[in-house]
Amino acid sequence: MAIDFDAIRKKLNALSGQNKKSSVTWRPEEGKDYNVRIVPIPNNGGQPFVDRWYYYGIGGEKASAILAPYQFGKKDPIQDLITKLREDDSDASKELAKKLYPKMRTYAAVIVRGEEEKGVRLWSFGKMIYQDLLKLMLDEDYGDITDPESGRDIKVTVTKQPGKTFADTKTLMSRPDSGSVMSP
Repeated sequence: MAIDFDAIRKKLNALSGQNKKSSVTWRPEEGKDYNVRIVPIPNNGGQPFVDRWYYYGIGGEKASAILAPYQFGKKDPIQDLITKLREDDSDASKELAKKLYPKMRTYAAVIVRGEEEKGVRLWSFGKMIYQDLLKLMLDEDYGDITDPESGRDIKVTVTKQPGKTFADTKTLMSRPDSGSVMSP
């Protein structure tokens, strides 16, 4: 069997970060407006979003997020520690338990208008955006906004107010009777 040198070159380039792969994630940039279409996620029980719970700050401030194993039915030593700390009933234990609680991140499959050639990408957002999107989806005037043909685009805006640590992301949708629906 001969060695496939092209495959070896591709693997080496992938390991060294030299491949020009487009990212499967999307993050809106501060100061820009976007129109995005949320599209259905296959094999997700008819739900347009996927929720995941993460532990942050474990092992130091700059430590990355740890996906909470309990949400997959696995043993979770951090959740066990949180339970023990809550049972302790001291103020210090309760405070530590609060710091350890997992935080939810939600993911939606989106097509970003003007960047359709990049395909469907995953947008990660927190609780406030999630609540805004769920409210929009439950508004009977809009219908199924995730339908690739007859759905509606949403406007995503990211702004950062002076003195704030984090930028604010807002989602808006045109009025149902405005006729400004963008087709895919």
